[in-house]
Parts: sequence; structure tokens; C-alpha cells
Amino acid sequence: MKVLVSSKEIGGITTYVSRKGAEILTTWQSFKLICQYFEIHSMDYQNHLLCLLLRLTGSTYDIYIHGDGYSRKVGFKLLLFKAILHTAKNVYCVNSSIALDISKRFKVATLTFNPFIPPPLKDIDYPASLIRYLKTHDPVLMSCSAKNIKINGIDLYGLDMCENLYKRLQGNFPDIGFVYATTDTTESDSLYVLRNYNIIGLYEFIDIFIRPTFQDGYGISIDEAIFFGTKVVASDCCERNPQAILFKTRDDNDLFLKVFKTLTKCIKK
Repeated sequence: MKVLVSSKEIGGITTYVSRKGAEILTTWQSFKLICQYFEIHSMDYQNHLLCLLLRLTGSTYDIYIHGDGYSRKVGFKLLLFKAILHTAKNVYCVNSSIALDISKRFKVATLTFNPFIPPPLKDIDYPASLIRYLKTHDPVLMSCSAKNIKINGIDLYGLDMCENLYKRLQGNFPDIGFVYATTDTTESDSLYVLRNYNIIGLYEFIDIFIRPTFQDGYGISIDEAIFFGTKVVASDCCERNPQAILFKTRDDNDLFLKVFKTLTKCIKK
């Protein structure tokens, strides 16, 4: 199976398609899709234009929509998105809310898919500094992001909320630690920043996984954490795994209260 994506960087989309065993292709490798069936997991207008051109060669495709980025498209980019929806064999959406919205807005039939595929169990050689950090901090929280993105000035992945949360919790948990995993050059004065590492091997050392996203489609990392038995506190910006503890999106106080309550319960046990 061949899959067209925007980038091969570590993130929810590449995690999903790689676990499907797909051959992951970016824009510049699209010549391999001529006269082929493929899946597109991308909101880039360049890839949408490519899909329409590939249709002329006899290619067919299914489109997978992982988030609500389509809702911000206007003009030519919106027209391209509409066109690939109506020329796709199937339109798969990451949750029922997005599926319903796509159906109503663009008058196309939609299906839903579950982006979580259980991760392979494997040993990962993490930096020695991270191992020391985990051994010298308790409890430990973790969050992650694909990259540092702001929408209308708001931090999409909530790094600012993670930093505020960590500082507030230090009063009650002086030895608390917070690992922030990312693939870009994000810096933090208070959190341990882990770059370009798969976080699968860290869940067993983490007390709570935090997903404070401002907007989201699903959040595979939530299901991963729950799969490994780690508590999860996540924003209520979209449909979540029912085992996740939800807080009001962008509400620092609600996030603090939910995490504090969860940590207190863990300590009592």
C-alpha cells in the first residue's frame, strides 16, 4: 500500500500509516503513484493538486482526514479540497463529528476510522540525561507535539499550559518532573525537552500523560498512554478515548485541578 503524506516527521499521521505497514511517500516522490491506488493523509494543497493530476493517469485514492484543518481553507485551496473529496473513492474521517461536518459542508458520503494501532514493543536507547531525569524526579508528567504551531496566537499543542502547570504543581510536589517530546527546535526553561525520539518506551515511567491541545482530530498518543496503563488528562476540544480525564480547553485552572486530583489519588494508592 502506498500513502501520500505532507511530511515523514514523527507525528500522529506518520505513526498511524507506518503501523499499517504502508510505503510512505511525500510530494516529491509522487511519481510512484502514477496509475496506482493510494491513500492521501495530507491537508497540503500541493498534494491535493497532485491527486487531481494523478487521476488523469488512472490513479485512484482514498482520502483520510485526521483533523479539522480543512475548516480554515479558503479560495483556491478550498476548491481543491472540495474537488479531491468528490473524486476520492472513499472519504475517511478520524471521528464522527468531523465526518458529519464534512458530509454537511461538502455533500459527500463519509466513513470513520480508528487511527490507533497498538504499537510494537521494542527497546529504545534514550539519552542518558533523560534516564537520570526520570530517576531523580517523582512524579513525572509528559506531553508531546509534532512541532510548535500557533493558531491565532494560541499554542496549538499547549506548551505554555504545560509550563504553567509544572510551575503550579511544584508547590505540592517539589520533586515533580515534566518531559516534553517534540520534533522541532522548541525550547523550555522549565521542562525536559526530548527531541526526535519515539515516546513508546516512556509511558511505563510516566504518572500522567497530558494532551492540552487547543484543536485536535483525535490524539493517538492518548490511546498509546492508556494502552500502557498510564493515566491521561486531555482537553475536551474533540472526541477523546472515554478513559481519558477531560478538562476545559485552554483553562489552566481546570487542567491544574484535574492533574492535582489525579496525582493525589495515585499517591494514596
